[in-house]
Amino acid sequence: MHPDDRDGFKAQIRRLCPDHPGYAVCFRFCCRDGREVWLEETARGEFDAAGKLLRVKGLTRDISERKRAELALAERTLQLALAAKAALVGSYSYDVSTDTLQVSEGFAALHDLPGGDDRDYARGLAGRDAPGGS
Repeated sequence: MHPDDRDGFKAQIRRLCPDHPGYAVCFRFCCRDGREVWLEETARGEFDAAGKLLRVKGLTRDISERKRAELALAERTLQLALAAKAALVGSYSYDVSTDTLQVSEGFAALHDLPGGDDRDYARGLAGRDAPGGS
């Protein structure tokens, strides 16, 4: 068993009692050839009349493919979230002659601003960036 998963697995066994005789746990197993596989185990303890644990019977199955798919999905979800943030970078252009600021949707979303062509917004930016501006 993978060293990082041993304590959790042992805790599952120690928690077994007549009132709560079963458990389900996922853990990594280190094979002799160096491979690491994910296993899922569901089991139930059998107890004597005094409540002493006699044996544990259960089923252990290899869920490595499912775990790899879950990890790949989690990684892809993170990549998409980062791409969505990067898409919000956006752009803007300012026309000095007309005092017009053209803001892309990404820029507007990133800065919580109205998008498009907005002269009042341009004046507001100029006032905010100027010394003594708000």
